[in-house]
Amino acid sequence: MASFSPLRVEAMEPHRWRLLDDLRYTRPTGRLDVEAWSALGLSVVSAEGGGFTVTVAAGYETDFGSAPRMMWWACSPVDIAFAAVVHDKMYGVVNTSGLSFCEKRSLRAVSDSV
Repeated sequence: MASFSPLRVEAMEPHRWRLLDDLRYTRPTGRLDVEAWSALGLSVVSAEGGGFTVTVAAGYETDFGSAPRMMWWACSPVDIAFAAVVHDKMYGVVNTSGLSFCEKRSLRAVSDSV
């Protein structure tokens, strides 16, 4: 089962938060091309026994996902906060890379699955 370290944030402005501590997401099973993602600037390592751990450094700013308020009855930002931080970080790494459109689209799909 995947796990997250504690999430501590401070409010920056409406709908923006800053991580006060590193956030770690560990997925004990599953595959992720650790070398490729590391080369893009993501802090990721292979986990013992398989799987991987992604670390999002303290200071990272997020909006915790962009679910419209009228949809919060189904999925509020609080419910998705941990996953949204990792997802946003992975998307940011992809978006700022010099990769082609097709490569970016492929890596965004990986981010969505993580």
